[in-house]
Amino acid sequence: MSDRLHLTKRRLAVTEILQKADQPLSAAQIAADLYSLMDQATVYRGLQFLEDNGVIESFIFECRKEGILKYYVYKRDAHSHYFHCELCHEFLAVERCDAKSICEIETEHRLTITSHTVCYRGICETCRNERIKTK
Repeated sequence: MSDRLHLTKRRLAVTEILQKADQPLSAAQIAADLYSLMDQATVYRGLQFLEDNGVIESFIFECRKEGILKYYVYKRDAHSHYFHCELCHEFLAVERCDAKSICEIETEHRLTITSHTVCYRGICETCRNERIKTK
């Protein structure tokens, strides 16, 4: 984070929630955590400011149950990969990255990829085991 970036108490609170999160969060999830400090509109303005200034990043994700939502993550690396469980709707960070194919895409199309987000969909181990138990 730049020293010149003006982080108000509220923006800092949003940043801290995303820094501590082990999965992407929607604005509604962040607002629920901060309901005593600020309203949802203030959360949205804070998220926009933080994203505009490169502190956080977002991606759009469509879930059968939740619909289309924008999720936010604290910007740690140049890219991120997630697994989304279609039953419990939790995200799991996936560390593996096939950087070789990224380099091939850059070479083939003569471009520079600065970041990417990959999201796999399926059923997590916990939900899969629960389904087996109930059958």
